[in-house]
Amino acid sequence: MTNISLNEKAVSTLRSLIGKSFDAYACDPFQFSPSVFGVVGFTIGEETYKLTADRRSVQRFFSTEDAAVLDFAPCTAEEAVSCMDGGQFILHPVKDIVCSIDMVNDLESVTHEGEQRKFFSTKGLIFHLKSGSEISFELDTWFSEMITIRQSYHLIEKFAPLESFYDEWDAESGYVPACTRNVITIR
Repeated sequence: MTNISLNEKAVSTLRSLIGKSFDAYACDPFQFSPSVFGVVGFTIGEETYKLTADRRSVQRFFSTEDAAVLDFAPCTAEEAVSCMDGGQFILHPVKDIVCSIDMVNDLESVTHEGEQRKFFSTKGLIFHLKSGSEISFELDTWFSEMITIRQSYHLIEKFAPLESFYDEWDAESGYVPACTRNVITIR
């Protein structure tokens, strides 16, 4: 099984944010959708963090592919910057307390000629705030570094449905896909 979910160090960092003030996040300006390329900066509890989506070559089912891999880590303010040429981060104030964080993971598998391959990945994060609102950061697709940002309620319902994974395999004769979603709540 290939596992590109958030590692224990990232989960530990997220756990340390519970109860702290989510002051703001910063990202490139939205162009045609609420998505940004590659990195989002955070100011939480007077510390700086960044969520990154980097492409890495990984075993994805029966071939090696470039897949987007999420990571969340502390950083300096100078490291939480746009990765676009000439990019300029815009600050989005939040000013709320982090109550919990959902880590959205998908376990995908494909069976072909009796052989099954599995792929486990983190699709995104949902910050639950004391005011009752939520902010989510979701990978658009498995191969793209675009991170979609939403602020509303019941954001798990806005994540790409599992059916989109099955759609990827519709035209592939002899391949049997399966997918489950696991939401881990960090408190």
